[in-house]
Amino acid sequence: MRYGKFGLLVVAAATAAASAGLLVSAGGAAVAAGGGGPTPPWISTETVQPEGFVTFYNAQGQVVTGGNLTDPTMAAYAVASAPDTRTGDFKAALFAYTPVAGENPLLWSGQEITLATAYPNASAPGAIATTANPVVSGGADVDLAQYVSNIPNTQTASGYPGLYDIRLETSGIGQPDNPDYFYETVISVDTSTGTWSVDYPDYTQNTTTTVTASPSTETTPGPITLTATVSPTADSAGTVSFWTGYGTSSPTQVGTTQTVSSSGTASVTATPATGTTGYTAVYTPPIGSADIGSTGSLSYFVGVGATSTTTTLAGSPGPSSPVSQGSSVMLTATEVAADSTNPAGNVQFFQGTTSLGTQAVNSSGVAVLPTTALKPTGPTGAAVTATFTPTSTSYSPSTSNTLTYTVNPVAVTPTLSGPHQVGQKETCSEGTLDTGVTASYTWLAGTTKVGTGATLTVPASAYNKELTCQVTVQDDGGTVSAPATSAAAKVALGKALTATKKPTLSGSHKVGKTERVKPGTWSQKGVTFSYQWLLNGKVIKHATKSTFKPSKSDKGKKLSCRVTAHLTGYASGSATTSSVKISS
Repeated sequence: MRYGKFGLLVVAAATAAASAGLLVSAGGAAVAAGGGGPTPPWISTETVQPEGFVTFYNAQGQVVTGGNLTDPTMAAYAVASAPDTRTGDFKAALFAYTPVAGENPLLWSGQEITLATAYPNASAPGAIATTANPVVSGGADVDLAQYVSNIPNTQTASGYPGLYDIRLETSGIGQPDNPDYFYETVISVDTSTGTWSVDYPDYTQNTTTTVTASPSTETTPGPITLTATVSPTADSAGTVSFWTGYGTSSPTQVGTTQTVSSSGTASVTATPATGTTGYTAVYTPPIGSADIGSTGSLSYFVGVGATSTTTTLAGSPGPSSPVSQGSSVMLTATEVAADSTNPAGNVQFFQGTTSLGTQAVNSSGVAVLPTTALKPTGPTGAAVTATFTPTSTSYSPSTSNTLTYTVNPVAVTPTLSGPHQVGQKETCSEGTLDTGVTASYTWLAGTTKVGTGATLTVPASAYNKELTCQVTVQDDGGTVSAPATSAAAKVALGKALTATKKPTLSGSHKVGKTERVKPGTWSQKGVTFSYQWLLNGKVIKHATKSTFKPSKSDKGKKLSCRVTAHLTGYASGSATTSSVKISS
């Protein structure tokens, strides 16, 4: 993806593979603090307030904040943030509901998307196994892609488009799912990318996890102590699990899940094999927390006489000046061993914790990665590094120096969708946005500004003019891109005006007495009117005012008036009054 919409989709591809397609926070604080955006408009006005919110976890117990619509289930586990207040419940299931502006949320259309599963679940990882709060364990029934197709969100009211309500509801013997006792989390769905992300509640606290080992190296296999340190320690209540093969399809847990101490640490004992073993520590916040979990990794080497290596990283262009998002950067890693050889192996390149790609070193110890994948950064930039992993255990791995690149965001050419017609909704799409990047929209009819925001109800002043949308993007450091402008669309005449309340006649309906026409109400404001009086459905010449006085020759005939509404930019529309019989 080019950008991460709402700031909650995650960027650790290796971790995503570990969770079978689910996107999770990894490699430190990969999820931006602050959540998905404004609080959905119905949250504070719900007539029945939820018991709490729902947190999603992968099979290893790490918090999941997004995923693919076609995943069989949203997460391996969904956990309520608080205990159930209704006694007798022991099963829980997830339901999806489609918001409708102005309608009671309890009346929204929805569907059960998982089977009901029993809780507590002692076989779940970490704190999920011991919590008394309701837990949904897998239980796939309907994937989100099916649900969105069945009950799509077609709302246009502010704060509603793209959002879906996910509720965890509980049940027990003799008492069905009760919508008055539920836990609520709101997700944002992007059908263009086929993904979902948590939009509410907000995530409020980033964490960082680092891993150390004691002893730091061994010459022969033996027990070591792995220690994970979570910071900030004031918010470190939670658990840590340790893994080998994390980021693959079959990770293996090392020891048992540990509770973080008051000093922010957790430890396990491991016995690495000869050579290099990769260990990953996964910090999971406590049940009910809105904090953001994190991971840390360590490569541990066991061997005799391992020769150290040094990796040096250079970039072209270098990091001394900002580069633009999408521009090409050539990263070159050069590795050399302490014995002056260039051992075989691979170099993985990173921006922060996000892998940019892996290249094998050549016989000269050089690995080159051309990339256009650097993501936008704040003005302080982001670290770009390279890690060398030797093929032979006779050599030790090494991590390069750090290049700090400042990457300015670039707006892509936006696209317009809509009927390109006065009075109708037009949408400007800039695509999916990276975490921390926001877009600003300006609408132009010719050279005249006619609106802002991603959507526009096309004004009458735009009729017969070229409509364009101009977009700039801004990173979280305040750097604003150059504008990008959509292709122009010629604005068509608006739909014909219609009477929402039919015009009527007033008067005594007698010869010589004045009849008046009330024009009624119409589909647009600010309309003007013209009039044509009719006798027995035929036009009365020159009778084109809002009043008419029947003559003796009109006695016994049926009188009516056709009212035509006019408004610049819209096709005119007509409506005719009911007829009245003229008497003496």
